[in-house]
Amino acid sequence: MARLPLLVLALLLSAGLAETLVLAPPGTVHPYGEKKDYRFTLPPGARSARLVWTVRLDAPPAGSTHAMLLELNGRGITGGLTRTQPRLLNKPLTTTMASGLVIPWVRGREWRVVYSPDFELVSSAKAGSNQIAKDSPYRFVAEISDLVSFEGENVLQISHLG
Repeated sequence: MARLPLLVLALLLSAGLAETLVLAPPGTVHPYGEKKDYRFTLPPGARSARLVWTVRLDAPPAGSTHAMLLELNGRGITGGLTRTQPRLLNKPLTTTMASGLVIPWVRGREWRVVYSPDFELVSSAKAGSNQIAKDSPYRFVAEISDLVSFEGENVLQISHLG
C-alpha cells in the first residue's frame, strides 16, 4: 500500500499571501492498482500553485520503485517544466544512494516511492546501501502552475502502480 500522509496544494495569491489547500488528510492510503481523483478549485486571486506530497510504500525493507503516476487535468506531472527547467523544486531530479547508485526521482509521469515501514528508515544508516541521506526520500514539492485551471475545477489523479 502507498501511504500519502500529506497531500497539499500550496498557492501564492496575487497579494503575495500564501494559502494551503489540503487535498488528502494525513494517513490516506492508496491500495495497489487503485486510481484516486482529488477535485479542487483555486481561490480567487491565486497566481501560482505547487503540489506538495509525502509518500512511502509500507514495507519493512528499504528500497524504491517508480510506483506513483500523477496527472493533473489529464496531463502528466513530469519532472520538468521544460527540458532545462525542473518542475521538482525541493531536490535535484536524481539522487545518489549510499551504494553509489544514482537514481531518478521521476521517469516520465511515474514518480519514485521508497519502501519503508516509517518516514525515517531510508534517511538513516539503517537502510544500508539503500540509504538516501542527502535529499528527503519521502517529501516532494512540484511546480504545477502550468497545469492548473485558475478559474474552474481541477482534477488531480494519483495512480498506485505498485
